[in-house]
Formats: sequence, structure tokens, C-alpha cells
Amino acid sequence: MLPTYHAGDVVVVRKSQTYRVGDVVAYWDPVLNRIILHRIVGTDGPRYLMKGDHNAWVDPYLPSREDIYGKAVLHLPGAARHLAWVQKPAGYLAFLAVVAFVWIFLELRRLGLQERRRRRLQRPREALKEREVSPLASPFRSAFYTALLLGVFLLGLSFYWARTPQTEAIIQVLTFTQRGTFSYEGSAPEGAAYPDGKVKTGDPLFLGILSSVLVTFSYEVGGYPLEKAQGEGQMVAILRGQSGWSRAYPLMEPFTFEGTSARLEGILPLGEMKKDLEALQAETGYRLDRYTLTIQPKILQKGSLAGTPVESLFAPELSFDWEALLAKLSITDPQKLAAALGPEKTGNVSLTTHVPRHLRVLGWEPAVGVAWRTALIAAMLLFLASGFFYWQWRKDLVLDPLSLWRKRAGHLWVESQGLHLLSDQEGVVWLGDFESILRVARDYERFLFHEELEDGQHFFLVRDVDATYAFRGRPQSGKPLYQLKSITKEVP
Repeated sequence: MLPTYHAGDVVVVRKSQTYRVGDVVAYWDPVLNRIILHRIVGTDGPRYLMKGDHNAWVDPYLPSREDIYGKAVLHLPGAARHLAWVQKPAGYLAFLAVVAFVWIFLELRRLGLQERRRRRLQRPREALKEREVSPLASPFRSAFYTALLLGVFLLGLSFYWARTPQTEAIIQVLTFTQRGTFSYEGSAPEGAAYPDGKVKTGDPLFLGILSSVLVTFSYEVGGYPLEKAQGEGQMVAILRGQSGWSRAYPLMEPFTFEGTSARLEGILPLGEMKKDLEALQAETGYRLDRYTLTIQPKILQKGSLAGTPVESLFAPELSFDWEALLAKLSITDPQKLAAALGPEKTGNVSLTTHVPRHLRVLGWEPAVGVAWRTALIAAMLLFLASGFFYWQWRKDLVLDPLSLWRKRAGHLWVESQGLHLLSDQEGVVWLGDFESILRVARDYERFLFHEELEDGQHFFLVRDVDATYAFRGRPQSGKPLYQLKSITKEVP
């Protein structure tokens, strides 16, 4: 079914109520004892004429509706080659392992989401306030990972396509047809046998009236043009009996011609043939033999098709039944007679040519070479885009020290004024660094009050039921957020 379908494609067929000319259907051929996928090109009563898109002939078997499994509804190019490994034991086990791994991963992910949801619902009400968005969730981060993953996918796809065959072999059948036309004519006295005094093709040859007729054979070659065409030709008449006796009468001497057409002419000596038979019967005394007259042109056509030498012999025959008084054409059926007067012979040459192999990608059918280069270029562009997105993401991750503290405290951070006066009270527990007071606020789920003092220091206060915790200090020099390995766990 080239070029519609190729070896390794998967075609899905579905039963239909009606099948029309042009549908591609799968049917059972009892002669070949297998399923055939061909196109409907016509009907013959309740049966269908089938033909492959690459064939020059119609299938010999004509299926009925009961023989047809269905018509093509889905085409998956090359799918059989990719699925063939599943039929092997190792491939089948690998396929099951991948399915099991994906199922386990999705199930664990679902359980993890349920556990996080349960913990979130168990938190105190004040912990359910809206949180600030983490700088790690920058839109450039999503764009970076998306472009990177697409680039890796296209890069792998381009390597895969680059390793597949770039061309495919197609068998091209070049067909030529040798055809010819028999004719004969002559003149005779006007009378009951030949009212107009002319003998035409198809008329019986009355031996008592005619002594000879002119026999012509017009020859030509059609179909795929022959190159450097030339040929040799001759024409003979053979009179033979059922007893095995025969005699040949050359109608035209051997000759050569240039090209793909020729005209063969010769005088059929009916009178000489009649005398030879009378002499044979007189000599042998055998008069019950039946005879056949055969006119046979022989043409040896030479040339080349697409550089391939061609040599074909064309030797059709036109037969007459020879009786005592006349010679008449052996064939009387009009259709068979037309085929005998205009014989044909078909020859062909099969050539294997290599053409670029094409893919089908969402309606796009590029050559394999174009596809893998395009995928490679797209992958390179995506890698460049991912580098740009990563650079933008790094810029978003650089925070000043105070902003970093604020991000880490999240919804616990509360701006205040005058709370530093409470630090003079008794029972205040002073902590030595921001990490300690942040840990207290998180453990006791209390607000972290912040106040910026006039001397540039920052005051932090956490009030619990039994104690008050405080810290005074300045943040250290800032670092890009992506360099703090623990931030991903601490930043909301």
C-alpha cells in the first residue's frame, strides 16, 4: 500500500455498514490464506474490486461484505516497530516494571498530599493566615524548568531520529506495453462472395476466388518510454495439419528498425498453399487431415528503461481454419476476435530507488533529516531560553538581609512600635541571635514582633504565656537566597 502505508505502521479498522469506492479495507483472502489491506476501486455485483495503491493490477480475489473486517479509521506510522519490543519477555517485564513504578509514584504522591492536608487542618487558627509567596516560586523558575525539560526532550528526540534510517527503499515498477494490429485486404471479382469486390479484415478467404491477400501488422510500444529503442522483425505464415505436417511461407524477410514502432507487410500466397496441399494429398492419398493457417509476426524489441537494459520478444498469432474451399478466422466471438486482431504484451522492470524517509508529526510530514535537525535547533534555542530564565531567577533570589529575615519569618512577622520599652521588665529572656528567636516563635506559634531602632539595630520580641523572649542586633551581610541550602525548608 505504498505510499499510503509503510512497513511497520499500525492501521486500525472498524466494521462499517457501507463500503464505498476509495475506502481502504482489511479483508480475508482465502487464496493467500491471510488478511489483505487494499483499497476498493470498484464493484462487481455484491463483490468488491480491490487494488493496492502501488500495484498496477486488481486483486484476483473479489471479497464480499462478509470477507471484510472493516475499513481503516486510524493510522499510527511506525508504531509496530516501537511496540515490537513489548512482545519479547524482557521488554514485556520492563513495560510492567515501568507501569508499576508510575503507579507507585502516583500513589505515594497522593498519600503525601493527604498527609500534608491533614497536618494543615490540625494547625492553630492563627497559623492559617495567608502566607507570603516564596521567592523560590518565581515565574522564572517555572519557565526555567519548563524550557529545560522541553530542551532535553527535543534533544533526545533529535538523537533518536538521527540514528534512524534517513532513506527508505521503494520498488518502482516501470511498465511498457507491446501492442499490434492485424489486418488483411485484397481485391476479388464482384459477386455474391464479395459484393464490392474488396476483401476486408474478418472476411472468409474463398480459395477458389482469391490467390493472395495483403497481410499487415502495425506494431508500437506504449507505456513508460524506452530509451535507445531498436528492434528486429519478420513475419511468416505457417500451414500445418493435425497429422504433424507443416510448411512455413515467409511473408517478410528479417529487417531492423529504430524506435518503438514498425509496420510489417507481406503477401499471403493462398494459391501456392492450395497447390501444395493438393500435391501432398495426391502424393500421400490422405485427404482426411484438417489444417490450420497461422500468421505470426516476430518482433524483438530492445532498449532500456531508466538505464536498465530491456529485450522482449513479441510473437502473436492470428489463426485461420483451412477447409477445402475457404480459410476462415478460428475465433468467432466478437470480444475474443478483437483481442486476437489487437494483441498486447506487457513487460515491466522493477527498480529499487532510495528516497528520503518522511515522518508524520501532527499533520507535518518532514523528511527525517529535516526533522532531527529542526528538533536539535529547537532544543538549542530552549537551552538558551532556560539560561536566560535561570539568570532572571538568580536576580530575584538575591535579597537584602532584612528582607531575608522577613521572608523566613513569613506570616509570624509583625511590625510594631515601642515594644523595645518592655525589654526593661523583669523576666525577659534575651537570646543571642535571630535564629534562636525565630525558632521560639515557630515552636510556640507566636507572633514575631519587629521594631527598627534609631541606632540602626533591630529589636525582636516574642511573648508567650509564661515568658517573654527578646533579641537585639543587626543582620549580617546579605547572601543570594539560592546559596542558603536550608532556606528551601524554612521559607514558606
